Formats: sequence, structure tokens, C-alpha cells
Amino acid sequence: MSDAIFSNPSDREFFIGEKNGCDESLVINKCGSLKPCVHGSDAHCENKLFNPDENRFCWIKADLTFEGLKQILCEPKDRVKIQANKPEEKSGYHVIKSIEIDSEICKQNILLNPNLNTIIGGRSTGKSTLLQLIAHRVNPNISDIKQFITDIPQEAIKIIWQDNEENKNRGIEFFPQSHMYEIARDKEKKNKLIQDIVEEKDNKNLIRNYEKFCADNKSTIQTNLDDLFQLQANIDELTTTLKEKGDKSGLKKEIENLQNKIKESQQDNSFSEDELKQYEKLKDEILKLEQLQQKQEKDKNEIAVLKDEDLFDSSFSYKFNQLSDLNSTAIQAIFDSVRQKAIKEWQDKLSAKLTDINESIEKYKKEIQDKKDSDSFKKGSSQLEQNKQYKELNERLAIENKKLAEITSLQKQIGNINAQKETLFEQTVQNHISFATKIDELIRNFSLMHDDIEIKIEKIYRHDKCKELLKDFINLQKLIGDFLSMIGGKKEADPKKH
Repeated sequence: MSDAIFSNPSDREFFIGEKNGCDESLVINKCGSLKPCVHGSDAHCENKLFNPDENRFCWIKADLTFEGLKQILCEPKDRVKIQANKPEEKSGYHVIKSIEIDSEICKQNILLNPNLNTIIGGRSTGKSTLLQLIAHRVNPNISDIKQFITDIPQEAIKIIWQDNEENKNRGIEFFPQSHMYEIARDKEKKNKLIQDIVEEKDNKNLIRNYEKFCADNKSTIQTNLDDLFQLQANIDELTTTLKEKGDKSGLKKEIENLQNKIKESQQDNSFSEDELKQYEKLKDEILKLEQLQQKQEKDKNEIAVLKDEDLFDSSFSYKFNQLSDLNSTAIQAIFDSVRQKAIKEWQDKLSAKLTDINESIEKYKKEIQDKKDSDSFKKGSSQLEQNKQYKELNERLAIENKKLAEITSLQKQIGNINAQKETLFEQTVQNHISFATKIDELIRNFSLMHDDIEIKIEKIYRHDKCKELLKDFINLQKLIGDFLSMIGGKKEADPKKH
């Protein structure tokens, strides 16, 4: 078979092994090698010269020599194409057209190829110096530039871009001679290089989404841990208060004992048994109403504090910075609208609830006062007020009942907070597990193969770091325990050793 094929774009796909169902091995087996495909104007009249049908121009990347033309046999994919537009055409702001040097040492205009340029010369002939001159002139902030380069006046070097702009501070990557050596011995630089390669491919969004998840998840875990410590601090404070209130079973026995003593002290012929029962019933009802009133008063203060707190995390809107200007303003407006509506509804509903609580408090006050104003309660109070023993016992009973109600309330609060803590702890565990889940998802979806080199992601558990952290934590706990024991007087110094 011939060395090259006169063809159209469709034939080219077949002969370079890019057509569906016809890979390179099949073409090589059938044709002996991959074949370069060329095309001409096939002109049959003068006006068709250099004007092929459907603008099927033949583009060859080579020197304008026969040897250059022969190079398409070795690289049929990369050296020749059939298409209307110039292949691999770059934007003008990405290409340096020429460099003009005008200094006492050198006056020269250097033209550059828009593709690959090679600087050839012996040792110390200025190859690196030229590259540093270009890099420093385009971006003076680039590091790894020698001092004598930075001392050269900026006006002595002129960079002309393909779009005819001069000396523009544009994006440029500069790799000094020791760059690859530094990357090879520096793990962080090596990882950064691999990351840059990965992000140039289709995996960029995968990596970005994973990094965003990690940042958000770490923030959530930290918030959860802060909340867990705060909940534990609340439990410790309530537990201390609970201990100060006394033992619940002991209180119940004391209340029962006081109630029996009160009955014994109520022997008065002028006060019938039915009247006494009615009085005791009213007194119990008043006590329950007063406890309900106290709960409402406490909740009223807590809700008033909640009403002044911000419902939304102020940093949440920073996430919109990742959006383009096409949508960021609209999303911010939507968020502000939802936020304002939610805050208004929250404030309105809390205000309505506070109104209900105030009405409830007033209702309890009225019911309490009505019961105290009743004839049965007044008569009982008057009769028993004259009984000093009863009065003293009743005052003690009121104190013990109040303690019992407070203990019951504290125990309920501690139980509720413990339930919150367990839920939050489970959420935090799941947040940690989700790191592994997300990594597995990234591994499944990640794919990068280039020139027979495959980059894979592996999940690595840092068991050593985990053990070290746990060991430090256990040692810290022991030190804290020893310190607290010492300052608490449990470990006294031996006076003989002073």
C-alpha cells in the first residue's frame, strides 16, 4: 500500500485509527502502518486553485522542505490535518510573538514560534538568562529570578504578544533549571504538580467538589464538637445543681413525713374534716398552678433570648462567591428574600407565642388568686394560721415540694440534653464515616490516563496518626487527673522531703 492517502476528513479518521470500530491495531494489521491523509484543491480551472471544495485545506506542520514533508509519514496524526481552520491556533493573548532587547550589553529582536521554541547553546551562553528575562518582564512577582536580572531596567526589555500588545502582565509559568529536581525531592511540590495535571483534565469538578465537601464536613464536625462540649458543660452544671438540691428519694420521704405531722397538728374541733379536705385540695391546686406559672416565666425569658438571635449563619452567603456573575446576584437575592421572610415569620411566631405565654401566666395568676380568695381557703388559712406548729410544718413542706419540683425539672433537662448529645455524637460519627464514603465515590468516578501512564486515587488510613492522637489524649487525661487530684488535696506533699 502507498505511504500516504489522498483523502477526505472521513477517510483520515480511518487511516489514523480514530474511526469507531477501527482502532490503530486493526489499521496497522490491514495497511501496514497508520497513513497520513492529504488533500489538494483538485483544480480544473484557475479560479479553483488554492480554493478546495468545502474549504478542505491541507495543513502540514513541518519545515518547507521535502524532508519536512516526509515527517508526516512518522507522525500522521499530529503533522497533517484536513480542515477549514488552522489547527491548534492559539489566542493572541496566549502567544509571545517577539522579544526586543535594548540595553548596553545587547540590542536584538528575537522572533518566536507560536508553538514550541528551543534555545540551543553551550554552558553559560545565556539560555537561562533569556528565559528569566522573559519571565521577570511578564510578571515581576515570579520567584527564582537571579538578582542581576531584577537589576536590569524594565524598559530595556519589550515583550510583544501575538495580539500586538506590549509588556502585558499575563499568566505565565516559569520553570527554572532546578525545578524538576526540587519537585522530585519535595513531596508537597510533587503533589501540587500532580494536582495541576489532574485539574487540567475532566476530573477538575470531581476534585473541586470533593475538596468543598471536605471543607464543609470539617466545619460541620468542628461545630458539632463545639456543641458537644457545650452540651456536656450544661450537663455538668445541671448535675452540680442537682446534687446541691438533695436526694430525690430522701425528699419524698421527708415530704411524706411532714404531711403526716401536718395531719396530726390539724386536730381542731372548729374545723371539720370535710373543710380540711377541701382546704388541702385547694392548696394542692394552688401549688400546681404556681409551678406551671414558674415554668412559663422561665420559658418566657428563654424565648425572649431566642428572638434576638440570628437564624442564619452569616458566612453562608460566602458560598455564592463560587458562582459566576450570571447567577451569583440572582442567588444572593433569592437567599436574602428567603432569609428576610424566614426571620420575619420567626419573629412574628415567637411574638405570638410570647403573647400566649403572657396570657397563660395571667390566667394562672387569676386562678391562684381566685382559689386563695375562696371562703374554704380563707377559713382554712385563718384556722391553721393560729396553729404555730402547723404553720412551721407547712412552710417546711412548701420548701421541700419546691426542691422536689426543681429536682424533677433538672432531671428532665439533663435527660433531654443527654438525648441531644447522643444524637449529635451519632451525627459526628457519620460525618467522619462520610469522608471514606466520599473517597470511595471519588475513586469510582476518577479516571486519568495519558501516554500509557495512569493516575489512580488510593484511600489511605493514617493509623499511626490516630494512635498518636489517642495516646496523647490518654496521657493528657492522666496529667489533668493528677493535677486536679494534687490541687484538691488528695496528694499531699511529704513534709520530710522539704
